[in-house]
Amino acid sequence: MSLPRLLLSIVLSTIAANSLAAAPTTAQLDQARIKGLAWLVTHQGGDGSWKSPSGLAIQPTAAALDALANAGIKQGYVYAAGQAWLGNADGSSVDSLSRKTIALFHSGANVTPLTSQLLLQRNDLAKAWGAYSKYQSTFPDSALALDAILVSGATYADTGSTLGFVAGKQNAADGGWPYSASAPTAPSSSLIPSAYSVLMLSHAKAKGWGVDTYITNGVNWIVAHAKADGGFADDTLATTGSPLETALAYLALTQAKIAGNAAAVAAQATIDNASLFLINNQSIDGNWGGDPFATAVALQTLPAATLADSNKNGVPDVVEAYLGWNPAAPNRSIALGNGQSVTGITASKLVASGTQYQALSLNLAASGGTAPYTWGVTSGYLPDGLILNASTGLISGTPASAGTFNFSYTVRDATSASTTVAAQIAIASDNSDVPTLPQWGVILMALLLMVSMTVMSRNKRG
Repeated sequence: MSLPRLLLSIVLSTIAANSLAAAPTTAQLDQARIKGLAWLVTHQGGDGSWKSPSGLAIQPTAAALDALANAGIKQGYVYAAGQAWLGNADGSSVDSLSRKTIALFHSGANVTPLTSQLLLQRNDLAKAWGAYSKYQSTFPDSALALDAILVSGATYADTGSTLGFVAGKQNAADGGWPYSASAPTAPSSSLIPSAYSVLMLSHAKAKGWGVDTYITNGVNWIVAHAKADGGFADDTLATTGSPLETALAYLALTQAKIAGNAAAVAAQATIDNASLFLINNQSIDGNWGGDPFATAVALQTLPAATLADSNKNGVPDVVEAYLGWNPAAPNRSIALGNGQSVTGITASKLVASGTQYQALSLNLAASGGTAPYTWGVTSGYLPDGLILNASTGLISGTPASAGTFNFSYTVRDATSASTTVAAQIAIASDNSDVPTLPQWGVILMALLLMVSMTVMSRNKRG
């Protein structure tokens, strides 16, 4: 797109955006939050995860944790179970590992092993990331990976080089970013890679990197692609917005504004219209698109809040009231039998897995009581080789035996209040050093051959 056409597009988009209604009211935002959180709470899987219709689980679970934290929810079963599941999930792709790192960092977990793994997956030639370890660098993978490093504060000596790669792949003609970092001809820009790139660059700017020009170009591209209804869509031919893409655009523009980018500050009307689009397109039962990922990302666009939680079960009073639950009751139906909510202390059910002879580390969370807490196994047994640190709640070690180990642990606070939680750790067998049946046949043949040769040798000597 030529510069005159780009400017015309921005002008027309601005006119369309300004023709919409004003920003949502506080009451509208509050109601959207209550309905959205209620939908998330009631659509969490039994294992603690959230799954999108496509089958993805790491991305929506990470997004859901950030959405809950945005509402001040960082205790109780819903949050703790999601955190436990995500901490044990195997994120093989750069996308999933990056999102997992960011969400767990926000939860207060130690993510150093995750950022180390992320650095090992980098394409060292370009000093950027592709879809999987060492793959050709792409977007938004490169932006997501570097964002995980920036957000978590990990040490990364090549930050400047990776920023240079991202800046160098910005389309000079329009200011956006494509999905592919290399092609025979310049690939066209798309909303999702552009939004994630602006989001990451805004975090880099906040840490002192001189990337404001690239943010400005990206912001202008995003603003120019607002639809007439105030939403955004990755499909440039679409005439109406999509909730997920609109939420991503909102988050990118807002983060750029927080970082002090002038173009983003000037785009307040576009930001407000995107928010209004999300309010108007929320389903009556509280979700966006029937997808926990889109719903969680949309919830992240709402102003940060700390909602009251009288019974400290991790579900705000207003959400419980909306669902018809009693906010004053110490338990709720979804918590029964799972150690999810008791008066005084909230601790999470543990369902985890590992592999024999491979190191395993699990954190038992506790909140709501009076610190410090102490932990102990009160029935059953941990897998051989694992120990529970009574002072920290960390289960660690190298399991020596395979099998399913059921046990209960009790967490006690400084006032001697306690709760007991059922737990299970399944350890898969490591058969890497055990010969298979064909291998046993080869070994037996070799032994017979050795015996035969020994007998022949003795006969010759005799």
